[in-house]
Amino acid sequence: MLKNFQNLCDDELGGTLALTSIALPVCLGFAGLAVDVGHAYYTKSRLQAAAEASALWYADRLTSSYNDHVADNGRNSQSVWLLEQAKADGSLAGKTHLPNDLAEEAITDQDFTPLEWNPVDGEKKLFDRNEQLFLNAVKVDAELNEKRGNQIPTFFSSFFGFDVDLSQSAYAAAPIIPAFHLLSPTKDGAFTLSGSSDLDSSSLWINSNSDNAYNNLRTFANRGVSIVAVNGGSNVMDAGVWQDKFALPDLLADQDLPRGVFFCDHNNLIIEKVSYVSLDPGTYCGGLDIRDADTVFLNPGEYKFVDGPLKATEGSRVEGMDVLLHFVGESANLDLHGSHLTVGGRQSGDFRGLALSSDRRKVGRRHVLVDSNVQISGIAYLPSDAVILEGSGVNGVCHSLCFVSDTLEMRGISIVNWSPTLREGFLPSSLHDAPRFAPKVLEPYLRPFLFYPE
Repeated sequence: MLKNFQNLCDDELGGTLALTSIALPVCLGFAGLAVDVGHAYYTKSRLQAAAEASALWYADRLTSSYNDHVADNGRNSQSVWLLEQAKADGSLAGKTHLPNDLAEEAITDQDFTPLEWNPVDGEKKLFDRNEQLFLNAVKVDAELNEKRGNQIPTFFSSFFGFDVDLSQSAYAAAPIIPAFHLLSPTKDGAFTLSGSSDLDSSSLWINSNSDNAYNNLRTFANRGVSIVAVNGGSNVMDAGVWQDKFALPDLLADQDLPRGVFFCDHNNLIIEKVSYVSLDPGTYCGGLDIRDADTVFLNPGEYKFVDGPLKATEGSRVEGMDVLLHFVGESANLDLHGSHLTVGGRQSGDFRGLALSSDRRKVGRRHVLVDSNVQISGIAYLPSDAVILEGSGVNGVCHSLCFVSDTLEMRGISIVNWSPTLREGFLPSSLHDAPRFAPKVLEPYLRPFLFYPE
């Protein structure tokens, strides 16, 4: 009997089957758990994509609705409706990234949080109807959990006591492109409006942190700008001006400008008492002085005025399409007295979208328009310069950004209508019909983008 017992102990037949029967459920359990984990990671990536798609959609709608919305501190019914509709549309855009059985409650209207986001230092402020905020960004939360009734299905995780709840967030910003942008960081009266002057555009952004950065010396002056935001401005009494906003960076800081001067095509050129003359692009050293000329036509190209002004007086008329007027040096400036300037900016190449520009050196340059009329298609980029209008009119259209200077002063009866959209009749058809191109460096600002706060 002892021998039989010993044989039984030595007999290994069926042992593998016993071990397999024990190990197989464990292996299947871990395999199922691995499948669940992989499925959860995959669903998490889809949920992140849904949040990002919803955020980008909403941010894109911010650009089309913020004019009315921010001008009335979020109380404008039409703009509020637009933003509410953007939530609905944005959630639909996000849900396309999720299976139907999970998508329904993954992103709801309550998951959209409008923000004022400072692109310079990353500061975020949540939407508050009692505070003046420039709503230019949004946070979107996307969730899959038991509370919402859309918890992801699992195979084996529940046996191990795991409930898989997922949540992802995304931030997206709408680009801020002011039509008028004044770059001076400290100037008193960076924007000064006096007499019976009127500025009509979509937005004005003033970087100066001075308490008197915005100076409206009201007589019959009017400001027809939907948004006025100023970095300083605590002494501003105009309720329509947003004070203590952040200073925007120069959006064209990386824009190429015409290179330095190696030779002169003309020296101190004077054109006087002619009915018609056409000029070619080139370098005009000492400037160009136009007196009592019926029409001076500028052929397409770049015109550099070096150490001297583009000066037009006595009813002279200067016009050109597909041109850039560029000023180099302290005494190079636009100097119009009782004259007319019609100019359409460059339509291609490195300077596309620019109509006027100057070098970035701070040399105290001043552009002065007195009793004159300007019609313009494109951008005036004069980042270090003061611009003074006195009794003058400017009608212009641009792609997005219209005017950049250090400061702007409007005196007497000066009327400016210059914006990304301008009603017919304000400009000749040649300017309205001209393609309105944005400089390449502006292209990243023309669409909403994702950002990742620290």
